[in-house]
Amino acid sequence: MNISTTVFVGIIASGLFIVFIVLSLLAIGFSVWKRREDTIKARSRDTVRQKLFEQQERANPEWTQWVDSLSATERENLIAVLDRYLRVVEGEQRETFLDVAAALGLGERSDAALEQSAVVPRLRALATLAMLDYPISVDRLFETCSDTQRTREAAGRLLYERRDEYENAARLGSELILWDGNHPMTIYGLETLAELNTGTETPLLYQAMDSISVWKESVVIQVCFVLEHTEQIDPDAPIGWLFPLLEHESSTVRTAAVRAFKQQGWRDTVRNRLDLRSLITDNAPNVRQATYEVLTYWGDEQAREYLEWATITEADERCQLVAIRGLLALETPREGFSDQIGLRKAWHWVEAEIAVSDRQRIRTSPDTNLEQLP
Repeated sequence: MNISTTVFVGIIASGLFIVFIVLSLLAIGFSVWKRREDTIKARSRDTVRQKLFEQQERANPEWTQWVDSLSATERENLIAVLDRYLRVVEGEQRETFLDVAAALGLGERSDAALEQSAVVPRLRALATLAMLDYPISVDRLFETCSDTQRTREAAGRLLYERRDEYENAARLGSELILWDGNHPMTIYGLETLAELNTGTETPLLYQAMDSISVWKESVVIQVCFVLEHTEQIDPDAPIGWLFPLLEHESSTVRTAAVRAFKQQGWRDTVRNRLDLRSLITDNAPNVRQATYEVLTYWGDEQAREYLEWATITEADERCQLVAIRGLLALETPREGFSDQIGLRKAWHWVEAEIAVSDRQRIRTSPDTNLEQLP
C-alpha cells in the first residue's frame, strides 16, 4: 500500500468518525430537547387539570367563558386531559367533563373532521365522538366512514360505546365492520364485533346466514373465531349455515367451524345434528384437536365418552395429548386408561404438565412462603 492510499484511507476514516460524532451529538441533543418538551407538556397539563378542578368547585362554573379565557396551548392540553378522563369516569363527574367538552366544541370539530379524505383524522374524530354525547346519525356514519375497513371498524366501535343511544346498534355496527365480507378485519375490529354480538342478540349469525356464500374465506374464518369467543343466548338464532363448513375442503375452515360451535353446547338441536364421530375421525389433526377442545369445554357425560373413545383411537400423539388433557380437566379417573400401553406414556406426560403448572402457580402466588417450596 503506497503513501497516497494510506492518506486517502485515513481521510475517509477521519470523515466517518466526524460523522459519527456529529450524529451522536444530534441524537443526544434531540433526546434532551424531547425530554424537555415532554416535561413542559406534563407540567402544562397538570396546571390545566388543576384549573379544571378549581373551576368545577365553583357554584356556577360557566365553562364556556372559562374555556374562552384559555390560551390555544391550554385548550389542547385540556383536550388531552378530557380524553383521558372521559374513557374511565362515570356518573356525575362524567357529565361535568361532557359539559367542558361541549364548551370546547369537541363534538362539532370531530363531526367536521369526518369530511376529510385522510383516514387518520377521521379515526381520531370517531374515537372522540365515541366518548361524547354529541348527536351523530347512523346515516352520517355510513356516508363518511364506509370507504375503508379502519374507519368502518371505528364507526362500529362508536355504535358499541354509545349503543344505548341507537336502535339496532349491534346489527348496524356488525354490518359496518363486515361490510361486503371481502376485507379481513383487524384485531380492533374483531374485538368490537365480538362485543357487539355478546348477550341477548347475535346479529352476526343472521348476517352470516344471508351472506356466508359471498364472504372471503379469510373473513369466514374470522367470523368463526368471533363466534368461538362470543356468549350467545338467543335460542332462535340461525346456526344452520355453520354445518356445511364442517365439510369444507380447507382444514383451516373446518377447524374454525368446529370451534365456532364451542358456545352452542347448550342447544340440544345443535348437539343432535352435529356429527361428532365424523369430526373425531377427520383426516386433519387440527380438526380433531379442535373437536377435543370443544368437547372439553362442553364437559357433559356425552362429551366425556367421546373423549374416552378418542384417546384410544387417536393415532396422532399431539391430538391424543389434547384428548387426555380434556379427560383430566373433567376429573376422569385414569383407571383403565393409563394402564394401556399406548396411553400410559401420554397420560403420565399430561399429569407431569399439570404438576409443573400447579407448582409454577404456587410459586407466583403472593401468599406463598417460598422457603417451604421444594
